[in-house]
Amino acid sequence: MKNNQKTEEIKVEDLTLWTENPRDPIDTTASDKEIILRAMKKETTGKWKLKKLLKDMGTIYDLSELPTVVKIDGKNIVYDGNRRMAILKLAQDDTLYQDIRNKLFNNEIPDDFKERKTILCNVCDKETALNNVERKHKNNGSWERLELDYFLYQHRNRPKSDFLILNEETKIIENNDCMNQGFIKDEVFSVQNLNDLGIYIENDKIKSDHDYATTKKLFDAVIDLVQTKKISTRTNNKSTRVSNGKLKDVIIEHHPDLSQYIASKGEESIKPSIISNIEYPKIKKQNIAKRKTKVSSNEDTLFGEKLVLEGGRVNELYCAIDKIYIKYKDDINIEFFSIIAMSLRLLLETAARVKFEKDKKRKISNEDNDIYKNFMSEAKKHFSTNEQNLFVLTDNWLKGEFKADAILHKYAHGELDCDKTNIIKLSKIVATILNLYFKRDAK
Repeated sequence: MKNNQKTEEIKVEDLTLWTENPRDPIDTTASDKEIILRAMKKETTGKWKLKKLLKDMGTIYDLSELPTVVKIDGKNIVYDGNRRMAILKLAQDDTLYQDIRNKLFNNEIPDDFKERKTILCNVCDKETALNNVERKHKNNGSWERLELDYFLYQHRNRPKSDFLILNEETKIIENNDCMNQGFIKDEVFSVQNLNDLGIYIENDKIKSDHDYATTKKLFDAVIDLVQTKKISTRTNNKSTRVSNGKLKDVIIEHHPDLSQYIASKGEESIKPSIISNIEYPKIKKQNIAKRKTKVSSNEDTLFGEKLVLEGGRVNELYCAIDKIYIKYKDDINIEFFSIIAMSLRLLLETAARVKFEKDKKRKISNEDNDIYKNFMSEAKKHFSTNEQNLFVLTDNWLKGEFKADAILHKYAHGELDCDKTNIIKLSKIVATILNLYFKRDAK
């Protein structure tokens, strides 16, 4: 057999990430920037795990595996090695989503990543590349079951599996991590088990003997049984394997309210109908800090949550800042975040003045000094003696580990370049202070 592989040094900037990567397929017109931004946005829940790979490599780029590259329409498409190449691209492109880049490298990019401008690649034809990719990821288990099924269907001309169809119609696999396992495909969602529940996969659609609500309840029951490990690959007094048509028995045992629907399956009067619009949203993992009762909010959300403040100047300014951020946050631009940073300082200054006037029951005069400074000191003093409902970030501010006051001052005077990560951190501390003094219905 002819060897269609050769090694070739290629510039990092001339390598193009694979849009159809089974790890996280995206629209084929997506750019490298869009792929990397998507990967970093899904860093904690997605498949890329760039931070872990970077931690494993340390300060020296790993050359033990060559990227597999296919030349298509004048582009060098990276069929294997996309994670390593994404890290190099982030390290070497100063304009590539600066806040995302800083988040990955913590502002300290190893010289070996910045200076390695070319990479030795394994260049081959598409078929050879696909063979290499399939062999590697099948053997090392780096793809989960759904990713493998996608690859086999999309690139190896295999029939679309029922597992893939179930996910396409409901997102039940990709949005519930516990379901993306080989035994779920082979045993739990076997043809016999599904048919025993009155659920069928026909012509790439889901059909059911039941209505939408009941079908959804049956799927919910399966998720619950897998999450609670009542169904697993082990058989003991807590777990059961459900091969050979046993799924219905386990559902009836643990969800007896559904037994009537399973028992009615197979009645001659029932004609299966197509069930559509069942869709499971992505379940976000929550990090709960010790001794804290407040859950850390979405890292992309200004203020960490939607604030509900008393009506007045503070609330109006907060709403205006939040609206501006929501509208323009995807335009990754240093000048935009400078405006948000200065707005956070303005918001606290306004809050300080409003609180002063409320407490003193008079307007501010020329003799009144240090209003903002006293306001921040009072907030710190309160939180230092009241440990409930604090963000971890607020604790870091109190301990001096995150110097929010100094950073805000520098932002307000244009003495510090802004980045999204610090802006979000600051906004959560601002939110904690605003909730203390201006939360609606607060006593």
